[in-house]
Amino acid sequence: AQMSVFGLFNIASAHFPWFLICLSMLMGGSPVQNLMGYFVGHLYWFLKEVHPATAGHRFFSAPTLLRSWIEDEPLAQTAGHGGAVRRG
Repeated sequence: AQMSVFGLFNIASAHFPWFLICLSMLMGGSPVQNLMGYFVGHLYWFLKEVHPATAGHRFFSAPTLLRSWIEDEPLAQTAGHGGAVRRG
């Protein structure tokens, strides 16, 4: 998929993180913060989605109190935004 950058030009969405690193460096910043953010994001995604599906062990779960508040009432799926809302 293509992404518009400031409405000036389009780049492939797979290259957008690299564009952000280059932009940060052009503005005098360090790429370390971006790279750490990408690493932490990928690690979280792996531990939240991939690892439980393959190993059956979950690293992250909601606190019991929060789950009890949410699971008391059924949730309806909203087609427009992919979120869940309470019926009523």
